[in-house]
Amino acid sequence: MICVQTGKLEAAAATLKQCKQTLQHIQYLQCSLHQKLPLAKSLQSELHELIKQVNESLCYVQDSIKSYMETERRLTKQAQKIERMSKKPYQFMKSDVRVHSTLDRDRSLVDFIKNGVCVGVFGGLDVVSFRKEGHSKYVGGGIKGALGSVDASFDAKGMLFDGKHFSPSAKLEASFKAAIGSVGMFANIGNSWLSAAAKGDVYVGSVRGEAKAVIRKDEVTLKADVGASAIRGEVEGSIQLFGIKITLTGIGEVGSVGASAEFSSKKGEFTFGTSASLLAGLGFKVRVNY
Repeated sequence: MICVQTGKLEAAAATLKQCKQTLQHIQYLQCSLHQKLPLAKSLQSELHELIKQVNESLCYVQDSIKSYMETERRLTKQAQKIERMSKKPYQFMKSDVRVHSTLDRDRSLVDFIKNGVCVGVFGGLDVVSFRKEGHSKYVGGGIKGALGSVDASFDAKGMLFDGKHFSPSAKLEASFKAAIGSVGMFANIGNSWLSAAAKGDVYVGSVRGEAKAVIRKDEVTLKADVGASAIRGEVEGSIQLFGIKITLTGIGEVGSVGASAEFSSKKGEFTFGTSASLLAGLGFKVRVNY
């Protein structure tokens, strides 16, 4: 929340405090003169005039404080309006491109053998994207959507050693997704001990292709997915209880052709699923985290 402070209000308040102290001192002197110097009437008249001037100054300062408070209130209101406008859920031409690589010419052959090589390229574009969400202590949810979205990625990595130990591993992953439009909703409820979550996505005019292979001592993952559909829907629900999380994903397509299969076993997680479609089809995926 934006709150505008010009700084003038504090200065006016300080001046007001000083004027009040001066007025109290003048009143004390007036009382002393009245008790101890009955003949000093001329001085008393001057003090009366001075008190009048101080009272006028106090009135001016008080009016200034009210004016500054009103100014700050208007500025705060305008700033909050600008803040709300800057947080509009719409974004146009939202893009993201990332590249990473360890193919450095200065690296030695021993370095390549010891630390392996990796290269990756990730890119995405949404012509128009939308996202709106809200959260409280135990409940959260929202809606999102996009028009004219494209995502592509390639990631490859190979290693012979894991630290000082010989542990060969290889990873290859490539994907491409495009859709004329998409819309999705998501919600969750619970805490770290017991929680449930659900989300659903619908894609219109989508094309996809994905291949993934990971082989190492603590993971074996094989996945292939290819297809095109006029309408594709994915619904996912999960429940977590005392550290164990089970996720079930359902897939439905209309006006589609394609197939997919997935198997993954790694530390703390197990996943399997499949789907096939010709004009219409259904698929599923189950993931267990423990």
